[in-house]
Amino acid sequence: MLVSHRFGITETSEKTLEFNVLNELAAYLWSKFGLTLTVISPTQAEEDRLGFDDVIEGLPPGQVLAVQFKRPKEMIRPKDATRFTLDTSQLNRLATNFSRNQAYVFLAPLPKNEQVVKLRRRLLTVTLALDIFNIPNLHKTTQKTRTVRLYTHGTLTGTPHVEVADPRRYQVIEGIKTVAELSEMVAKRDAGYTIRGIETRPDRPKRRGIRKLYYLHVSRD
Repeated sequence: MLVSHRFGITETSEKTLEFNVLNELAAYLWSKFGLTLTVISPTQAEEDRLGFDDVIEGLPPGQVLAVQFKRPKEMIRPKDATRFTLDTSQLNRLATNFSRNQAYVFLAPLPKNEQVVKLRRRLLTVTLALDIFNIPNLHKTTQKTRTVRLYTHGTLTGTPHVEVADPRRYQVIEGIKTVAELSEMVAKRDAGYTIRGIETRPDRPKRRGIRKLYYLHVSRD
């Protein structure tokens, strides 16, 4: 039977990556570590109205990480590279509200749906977890957006190479982890690793919300 691709959707959307990566992450944490992952996704109205503390207040004991996905774009030059766009105002707001090991940008270098299907079982080793505090000149606001280049070949062979524009010259981002490696760190926090989940403090000013932010609550219950 012939299948027409006339109306086919070939480019990956953020929603496609969000659903598949988080689904795989939940399965991985449970099967390997016995950890339960709950994904909390505020509505747009709640994001505008509530602060971070309002979202996580009253949750059971556990670790909470803030995660944002970025849509990948295929690049012709340089070869084997994927492009992502970061909003500088969002980065600054994340940096104001969180500390190291709390807020991440997940970068999946899979701009085509066929790539997501082919690498479905490897999503956690292909997708990178970028701690926002590893971004050079994080608080720079002279440009509205900053481009991140992820070299696909290096990522798929376990040696990720990621650069960020500043604004024209690219700088290497150090300390990149895969989502699988981040999972290992979260699971081993009681064995010498320091992974601080988001905490609320009465003396802390209310933290403003931000669009398209997921809260990942991880616990042993």
